[in-house]
Amino acid sequence: MTHFFDAGPGAPFIASRRIEHDGGRRVVAAGATAGTQTRLRIDPDCAPRTWAEWEWPDWVPAGVREQVESFWLEKWGRGPQAWIRNAIEQGAPDFGAVVTLGDGFGPNPPLVTGHFVHAWNNIGRLVLGDGSFRYTSFSSQTRRSA
Repeated sequence: MTHFFDAGPGAPFIASRRIEHDGGRRVVAAGATAGTQTRLRIDPDCAPRTWAEWEWPDWVPAGVREQVESFWLEKWGRGPQAWIRNAIEQGAPDFGAVVTLGDGFGPNPPLVTGHFVHAWNNIGRLVLGDGSFRYTSFSSQTRRSA
């Protein structure tokens, strides 16, 4: 799988964590400081199996982390790998990609732009520049890169 990294206009982004897999080193999680753009397409087979091993970037609010982790509990046969697979299967924007989507659900919600964090199915969170977040839904027809 291809990995994409951004840390500002035209600058490369170096991920904060790597693990061994099949004799190679593959990126499994990204760290970022507030105000930087981080896009990461993650190989689910290289991701940690448990949330205790997962490293959330600082820009992801605690409330988003808690919602994702509680839905994708390991005791239900889920975890980070299943979460990432679901994002890929659903066609979700890349983790951390800056996108413009509807703020909430229902017909014609106002648009908002933020860093995308997949939640489940076609549902995600947009993390705004002030650290708050919004609930959003996406489809291939409504998703737009900022």
